[in-house]
Amino acid sequence: MGTLADTLTSKFRGQDALGMDMFRRINYAVQSWFQGKRNYYDVFGYTVNPTFDHRMAKYLRQDVAARIVDAPALAMWTNPPQVTSTSDGWNLLWDDLIARYNLWSAIERGDKLAGIGRFSLLLLGFNDGRDLSLPVNTRAITQKDPKILYIQPYSERCVKVKGFNTNAMDENFNKPELYTIFPQNEFVLAFNNASLNRKDNLNGAFDVHASRVIHMAENCLENSVYGSPRMERVYNVLDDLLKVVGGAAETFWLTGNRGLHIDIDKEMEIDTGDEAALSAEMDEYQHQQRRIIRTRGAKVTAIGSDNPDPTGAFNMLINMLSGATGIPKRILTGAEAGQLASEQDRANWADRIDERRASWGNPWVIFPIIKKLVAAGYFPREEEIEVTVDWPTSFKMSPLENAQTSAQHARSATNFAKAIETMENMKRGTPATPAMPGKPGPDGAPGIEIPGDPGVPGLDLGDLVTVDEARKMIGLDKPAVTFDSGEDIAAPSSGPPSAQRVHDRRVKISVGRIMHF
Repeated sequence: MGTLADTLTSKFRGQDALGMDMFRRINYAVQSWFQGKRNYYDVFGYTVNPTFDHRMAKYLRQDVAARIVDAPALAMWTNPPQVTSTSDGWNLLWDDLIARYNLWSAIERGDKLAGIGRFSLLLLGFNDGRDLSLPVNTRAITQKDPKILYIQPYSERCVKVKGFNTNAMDENFNKPELYTIFPQNEFVLAFNNASLNRKDNLNGAFDVHASRVIHMAENCLENSVYGSPRMERVYNVLDDLLKVVGGAAETFWLTGNRGLHIDIDKEMEIDTGDEAALSAEMDEYQHQQRRIIRTRGAKVTAIGSDNPDPTGAFNMLINMLSGATGIPKRILTGAEAGQLASEQDRANWADRIDERRASWGNPWVIFPIIKKLVAAGYFPREEEIEVTVDWPTSFKMSPLENAQTSAQHARSATNFAKAIETMENMKRGTPATPAMPGKPGPDGAPGIEIPGDPGVPGLDLGDLVTVDEARKMIGLDKPAVTFDSGEDIAAPSSGPPSAQRVHDRRVKISVGRIMHF
């Protein structure tokens, strides 16, 4: 019979029997060896099916586990992109969203929760006057001020998918259409309620329509609903690390405070009072109340033992965590080991952050938020608008490195300027110098002009390189990626949408990482 926590976890996570059987089969395949005769998880003491609560406990109490969850989120959202558009009204609404509701902080919290659970939700509190279980009232949003009341992240632990979209002709097919959210405080209070088996006892639970939330799931495979938490694939290694670190500390404590062996002379007779006095002195010595032991006919010997060195096992586990998570070892532990190694780790970490921005931050967070806000009526629908997501450089340089980079850009720009001047001079040529009256020419004859050099026709800078190419060559621009949002950001039109109509209303979101010099 399951515990109350198991019952609640099953209720809130919404896993059916088929899903649990599938997880059991997968776990059995991973754990077993030698035709099932040896179960590694039993031998090593690993948790078979870690739940959200297991991972949250590690996040709250195990240092490296928290670093694995926090590092990618902090690296992305504490250095957020600059989102701008060609519409001044759009830009004002976006700036208000960031300033009033602290959007980047809310996304960072949701990112961390998605790293602990299989997904997280970002609830957008639209001020439309409707119940949260209904689609957003777009017309009401366009007339209200403020248009949004709050932005609140929720973890998988507090969310149950209540219904999916079953329309195979809809772009949201097989995606959640309705959620039930159990606020965190209600989940905690539930454990103190004696009659918990009824869902209506969980006061405060509410249903939310999918048009009001941003579903954040990372490392998805077959579907975009349930991802793989960042902590999941390294959960066993975190257990091993806990054994090594905790075991090393316990061993050091035991061997550092070594025991004492008292050898009573076999010819020595000791009465009850002497034995009690010796025991009392030993207790006082053990608890550091005295540092002298008086004995007669007894030999006191310290019990020695070697303290094992856990460095090798610790480094091996840290290397495995670094390889599995993509976080460089020195970024994971905060250690420094020379300038070259530090620069290489920072470069590798910057590459990982750029990859995460391109593969997850843009398509699964930034773009869905923009599309959802436009669909709800928060942003104005215009025929032509271009939105640019400009990520700052992920490689954080020191002041000295910034100065060196700026100097290199200046030298490159100077060299290009000299090249432009040289090519212009070649194209223009050198004009002839007229002879001065009374001044002899080159052959000594008076009144002869000095001929110039003819220009080179057709030679121009544009024949070799464009301005944009020149900026990229000297490191002032980074290539941009274009995102086509289709009809989601364009103005609505009468009649059913067609492929041509969607194409005509196409809006492009240019995504780049640009450094302006």
